[in-house]
Amino acid sequence: MDFSDAAGTLLLDLKNKQWSKAVLEHFEIPETIMLPLVRSSEATGKLREAVKQEFGFKNDVMTFAGGADNACAALGAGILKP
Repeated sequence: MDFSDAAGTLLLDLKNKQWSKAVLEHFEIPETIMLPLVRSSEATGKLREAVKQEFGFKNDVMTFAGGADNACAALGAGILKP
């Protein structure tokens, strides 16, 4: 999960860029079920071979984490600095 989507869960420790141990403990949520945190631009894998063949792709198709709607819209609008 990218950091912008993770922030929307209110379970993210924004300062340390990790799942909040305090919040997880308070609500008895095991950290082991939380998704790994990644940057929006991070490659997260590629399409499975069967899907690639189904659509006729010859090359690998990479997948990326992406981001929350507002974070991506801000980037698209050129809002890159506070």
